[in-house]
Amino acid sequence: METLTQIATTTAASTDAELPDLLVANTDVTIQSPIDEYYQALTVRLEELKTEFTNIEAKTGHEQTFEDYIQGDKEFAEGVQQNSQRYYDALKVLRADTQIFYPVPSEVYRDEWDDVIMDDTMEYTHCRYTPVVTEDPRDFGIDGYTLRLQREDRRIRLLICVTLYNEDQDTLRKTLLGICDNLEVLYEKFTLADGRKGLDWQEVAVVIIQDGMMMADQSVIAAATVQGFFSPVVLQEDVLGTPTSLHLFEYTARYKKHAGIDNYPPLQVIFGTKTKNKGKLDSHCWFFDAFSYLMQPEYCVLFDAGTRPMPTALKAVCTHFQRYPNVGALTGELRVERPYRTYLASVQYCEWKVSHLLQKPVESICGFLTVLPGAFSAFRWLAIDGEPLRRYFYGLYSQAELNAFEANMYLAEDRILCLEVVAKKGCQYRLEYVKEAVAEADPVTRLISLMKQRRRWLNGTFFAMLYALGNMSRIWSESGHSFGRKLVLTSEFFYLTLVTLIGTWFGIGIFFVMLTTLLEVAFGGPGWLQAIGYGVELLYLSLLVTQLIINLKNKPEPVEKIHSF
Repeated sequence: METLTQIATTTAASTDAELPDLLVANTDVTIQSPIDEYYQALTVRLEELKTEFTNIEAKTGHEQTFEDYIQGDKEFAEGVQQNSQRYYDALKVLRADTQIFYPVPSEVYRDEWDDVIMDDTMEYTHCRYTPVVTEDPRDFGIDGYTLRLQREDRRIRLLICVTLYNEDQDTLRKTLLGICDNLEVLYEKFTLADGRKGLDWQEVAVVIIQDGMMMADQSVIAAATVQGFFSPVVLQEDVLGTPTSLHLFEYTARYKKHAGIDNYPPLQVIFGTKTKNKGKLDSHCWFFDAFSYLMQPEYCVLFDAGTRPMPTALKAVCTHFQRYPNVGALTGELRVERPYRTYLASVQYCEWKVSHLLQKPVESICGFLTVLPGAFSAFRWLAIDGEPLRRYFYGLYSQAELNAFEANMYLAEDRILCLEVVAKKGCQYRLEYVKEAVAEADPVTRLISLMKQRRRWLNGTFFAMLYALGNMSRIWSESGHSFGRKLVLTSEFFYLTLVTLIGTWFGIGIFFVMLTTLLEVAFGGPGWLQAIGYGVELLYLSLLVTQLIINLKNKPEPVEKIHSF
């Protein structure tokens, strides 16, 4: 067994902490012991810090703090506050020291970096691991944590988020290879505002957030280990006496092209796997409030695992943002992959096509899209930073304070974000649809899954639309839009009011009247033929009543056969 060597490198973080670089010749499990020793040493340093702080407090009369504070002893209170601040600053240094570099096996990179000029080969020979103990993503930077890209002092223009739950490696790989295809196009054909050709790979990063480590598919864990941005060997369940909430890995990987001979441009990967399942909105909170806030990218793009952007999708997104500075967010066309496979896939393909051909272009002309889908949407960071993001995550942090209306409304928080961007105080951001930005998504393949998805969408959509209509006045009172734009937006909101009231409440009735009319035409003639049409009409009406009754109490799974019938 080979010995382990430790060296230290200086980080570009706000503290002067030193990060250990654990160098080994292989990935044998015996590396766990030296890593454990290092983290145990950090725990000892924490206990020494606590002891030192306690001694300081004792010398200043810690037991009388409350009485002195009540009596207005400002000098004493300020002394305690300064000591507390020094303790917290020292604790942040300790947390920064929990970030370590460990070597990836040479088989991961081999000779794949010969075509890239690198200032520091450590970028692909070592991965950076951080056991994050911060529960609230908004405190990630405040608690002393940094990102590797900050250390490299790189300006990230495009930051991409891929949310992952229990999808397998084939699903994730499809999305990542689609992003790699786009990187090639951006590198070769995109033109920046300053006239420089090509968006370099060092200006693009991908954040993969896995929601709950216990839910992760083992094929994803194995593939991430092979690609270099994960290692089960270095995982720490708790650090500095606090349970780990997020295992964070940072590495620059290379993916093979489809033929398996050439390589895509390097892909800067930030892979975070949460120890507990907290939902997709919490994953977005880590992406926006933790990582994006530190890196301050120009544009942010959201993908679900399984969504594959076409090769020119990101180029269309960046070009549109660059050409129109007042576009705060946009979405492209979502297509169903291989729609001819099943009946349900074909139905969804038709539905999405109609939406993208009729609804979204009209909304885009007005400047307000009713929804920006989490499966594929893009945002200008300046447009969502601040109040829009605060409202977007309001349901995540204030669940105990939500009433019934708000609880349903925040089932469709992406629709809340749409209004907040358009009505942002003093700004004139609008939302647009870009048909050139195309991505393929996996359709829902089971009827029950489709029903649960649509039930969630309908509940959230209706209440979110009521929220948007109720806050329409903010377009006039708060936003900085021109008078003409405000008139157009107001006209769109009046149209949405009619659609919401008529379409939602009377949609089934309108459809039944149309069906009745069609049956009268189709079965017009002899009495026996009319009787058949009347029977079909009664059968459909009875099915509607049956579904209404069984859905009052039951979940879709126990009555799946009735729904299928």
